[in-house]
Amino acid sequence: MSLTLMAILAVMPSMAQDNTLTEEEKKAGWKLLFDGKTTEGWKGYKKDKMPDGWEVLDGVLTRSKGGGDICTVEELGRFELRIDG
Repeated sequence: MSLTLMAILAVMPSMAQDNTLTEEEKKAGWKLLFDGKTTEGWKGYKKDKMPDGWEVLDGVLTRSKGGGDICTVEELGRFELRIDG
């Protein structure tokens, strides 16, 4: 059974440029869920696209008004989520 990761990633603006993978992480198969610039890879829950009201401001995925729940476009099975903070 596949799980869809439903998460809101709040990254401090000063940390947005740290949203990269090292060569070792890439080789190990790690993937970024948020590129710090766009909503690519995300969609509204049970929708085909991102709901209005979501935007990227200063490297942060932000719900500015309305919006609704979001999830990744890609369905994820087993995964490990790491967030620096």
